[in-house]
Parts: sequence; structure tokens; C-alpha cells
Amino acid sequence: MGWKLGVGDAERIGDEIALGHLTSATLLATGSTFHSSGTTALSADAEIFLEIGRELAPNPTESEARRAVAAYGGALELVDLGDAQDGPQTVIADNIFHRAVAFGPRHPRLPADELDVRVLVNGQVRAAASAPDDFTERLSAAARLLDAMQERMRPGDRVITGAVVQVAVSEGDTVVADFGPLGRVHIGIE
Repeated sequence: MGWKLGVGDAERIGDEIALGHLTSATLLATGSTFHSSGTTALSADAEIFLEIGRELAPNPTESEARRAVAAYGGALELVDLGDAQDGPQTVIADNIFHRAVAFGPRHPRLPADELDVRVLVNGQVRAAASAPDDFTERLSAAARLLDAMQERMRPGDRVITGAVVQVAVSEGDTVVADFGPLGRVHIGIE
């Protein structure tokens, strides 16, 4: 279904971003419920997703990476940070904390103004931040790493680009990621 980028310190090996995969097995519809049994340190990540419209070359320039993006949107990823102390190799081998993801609506472009992202838990704002503007740089790095593994980003792949905002959540919470003009994504935790 696509890829996830790990850009945090616990995920990186050296200066490289980390890569994980997204499959339909962990896809949730916005408004659905995630069953948290078996998790130890559940968090919600508000992320920007990119939808790939054309195959991305192994070492794309910034403009090639930008042209490969067909759509943008907001995503809400649930991650279990319980294994963070095991080191980046274990984190990557276990798919970079990933437990589930829900996508918001697709948009042909990002807003021209700075994009503010908020995460609300049970109706209260828990955290807010501005989205980064280095998506094409991250996409180029991911394409280079995928090429080293004889993989490619293909049309229709969705790439979640790393947490803009991350908050701890637990059973009984309702989590909303608000991406302003890109819409909202919400998940209940059971």
C-alpha cells in the first residue's frame, strides 16, 4: 500500500531516515476503532501523506520528486513506542513502531500558507506544530534507500512522511488529527 518514513532519533541509523511499509492489514477508515490490546506505549502521530502518481527514479532530483506526487493529505498513525529502548535496528526490523494508519481526503496540492497541525484527544488540544516543508527531500532520500533494497515507489503508493505531532493515547480515547484546510482524521481507541 505504501511506505512510512521514520525521521525521529529513535528510528534513524546514522543520518539516514528509516523506512517501514504500510499494508492493508493495518489500514483503518477514519472514524473507526483501534483495539489497543497488546500495546505498551501507544501514541498517535499526525502526519502528512503523499500519494505517488508516477514511478520515482532511484536518485530523483527535488523537482522530479515534486512531480511524482499526485496528491497530499493528512494521516493519523498509531504507533507503539514500547520498544524504543531496543535500538534503531530493532525498531526498523519491527516496522518502526507502526500499528495502524487512517488517511484523510486527498488534495492536489498543499496549502500555500504554513500548515498548522493539531492533535486533539477527547476534545482537548494536546499538541500542535507547523508541518515541515522538506517533503521532496524526504521523498528523495526514501527513493534512494528503496533502490538499495531493489524496490521502487510506484503510482498509487502512499507515503506517510514522519510525525508532525505525536501524543500519548490510551484505551477509551478519541483522537482527532486536524490538518486545517486538508481536513481531519479521527480514530477511537478501545
